[in-house]
Amino acid sequence: MTKRMRFRVDPDVPVRRWQMALTFGDDVPHSKSAVVVVHPRDPDGEPIHSLRREGWFYSERFDANFAYLPASPPGQEILLPPQESDVYVSEIEVEVRPFNSPQLDVTTVGPLIFLPMDDDAPTETTVAAYLAEEIDD
Repeated sequence: MTKRMRFRVDPDVPVRRWQMALTFGDDVPHSKSAVVVVHPRDPDGEPIHSLRREGWFYSERFDANFAYLPASPPGQEILLPPQESDVYVSEIEVEVRPFNSPQLDVTTVGPLIFLPMDDDAPTETTVAAYLAEEIDD
């Protein structure tokens, strides 16, 4: 069994463009050690699969878009590639999970920083992890 961390982002106003950053307390030994999986929803609560941007990929396994985390030393902020949606996003569930390094302790991930990039969006939001759970992949 491995662990994953989940975050829930509720932007002050729905957004179409955003970026996220996070920090690991543990060493991320190499790229593809872990992935960040995003599950955005529109204002009606419907899942959105129309995300696009370089650095993000779609996975049928996760039924979501994901990005690989780059290698980084403990405590270094990791800025993820920006994301964009064809429709407004009002909620995003974010998962951080091991990928090629099952021994990586993702529970050491620090708060998630959510950076809205729309012209009329408010400033960044810090989101605390709300759930660490064991998964059987």
